Amino acid sequence: MRSVIILGSGIAGLSCALRLQGRGWDLRLIERGGGDGRSGHGFIVPANGLSALSTLCAVTGPRVQGTLLDCFELRSPQGEPRATEHLGVAMGMRHSALLDALRAELAPDLAIEQGLAVDFVRGAGGEVAGVRLESGEVLQADLYVVADGCRSRLRGALFAGRAWSPVRVVEVVSHLCDPALEASLGRRFVKMVDPDGGRAMGVVPCGRGQLVWFAQIEASRVPDGLCDGASREALLRRELAGWADPAPRLLDGTDFSRSYVWRAADMEPLPALFHGPVALVGDAAHPFLPFTSQGVSAAMEDALALGEALDAVSFLPAAAAVRAALPRYSAARLPLVSRTLAGGRALQERFLAGCQGLGPQAAEGERRLVPMCLP
Repeated sequence: MRSVIILGSGIAGLSCALRLQGRGWDLRLIERGGGDGRSGHGFIVPANGLSALSTLCAVTGPRVQGTLLDCFELRSPQGEPRATEHLGVAMGMRHSALLDALRAELAPDLAIEQGLAVDFVRGAGGEVAGVRLESGEVLQADLYVVADGCRSRLRGALFAGRAWSPVRVVEVVSHLCDPALEASLGRRFVKMVDPDGGRAMGVVPCGRGQLVWFAQIEASRVPDGLCDGASREALLRRELAGWADPAPRLLDGTDFSRSYVWRAADMEPLPALFHGPVALVGDAAHPFLPFTSQGVSAAMEDALALGEALDAVSFLPAAAAVRAALPRYSAARLPLVSRTLAGGRALQERFLAGCQGLGPQAAEGERRLVPMCLP
């Protein structure tokens, strides 16, 4: 039987496991962390991500808690409506809800092996020939999938010297339970943007009274640290002072000790999304800025593309199939990665520049600032 070791059990790793299970692969799913990977808050999954999710969960259909969204509403800090856009098919959901939905589809005999840090073992010519656990045990497979997130240590071992872009925007992402506020939002994603640039906040309903909300602030306005709830709350109360509802209600109802601080950065695309018998997927393959709307969706689409490439050469012996499939996977995904990276950077420039001086196009300019993907 062909064998694969998936390194990381977040959305990308779980998606790869779902795509490959039941197709002749002996799977091992290894997670460096010892928890359940549910620390993220939430996001909006647009149509392409929901389509990928439905494909991954084709047997039973995705069973995910969330709110179907049909409208994006842009407001000024004073609460004045500036633009409205129909979203088509999109869903607001908690990160934990998506992980639960994916985990529910894993084969009963596929357990996530937690708390196992690994390093690559190199063979002839420096190519990966296995992974070594801290115990010294070496595991080998025909295929290794790196899915350990945007700060991937394993990516760094394969592609040394990749530089991060400067941090120009800081996001503070929080969640709370407020059924009345969620009901008032209905199926709307509401965002408020400072027309002078560099500040915004938005709120996303996620079902069963749950809300995810975020504040985006130009990095030059943000002090170092923010390592505790008090400092995060102080920053947001200063930056959002005087902003209209729902900002005050969100500030008053949030436990900021549980908030997540994301100093947004990206990096130039890798020369290839594979190295020898190793494939990279999700944020480990292509860290994006939060303005792209595609972080979560791209992770699931990576898994589908990798599976399709492997299916196309399944008639070959295992090692030859991997050698033939990974260049196909990389060639299929890299053009999209490059376009998404460029699009995210353009949206970040718009966000920082603001909408002043755009005249009749001000609302349209603001509308294009919407960051649909949250950390």
